[in-house]
Amino acid sequence: MDRLNEIVEQVASEREGVPVVDLAGYLQSLLGGEMDPALRPDGVHFTPETAVEVAAWLGPELLATVAAEGGDLALADAEPAAPPPGPVAPVTHP
Repeated sequence: MDRLNEIVEQVASEREGVPVVDLAGYLQSLLGGEMDPALRPDGVHFTPETAVEVAAWLGPELLATVAAEGGDLALADAEPAAPPPGPVAPVTHP
């Protein structure tokens, strides 16, 4: 993950107007930290419940970061996309 974060920071710094939101820092600040099994049981993916909790922080954080960078928030008031029809099957790995 450290290398991935380095690459993200590098790519963002090479492009004007590409801010980075510190999701890892937010997760580290939570009780249990970023590798809390209650947060990500497999060490990578959020549970459906914790994904909702993280999204509640991430969405406003993204909007605030874009606004702070002088970005266009015209889509911020747009209606969210409809969920896909039918049940959504979880992705499993062999």
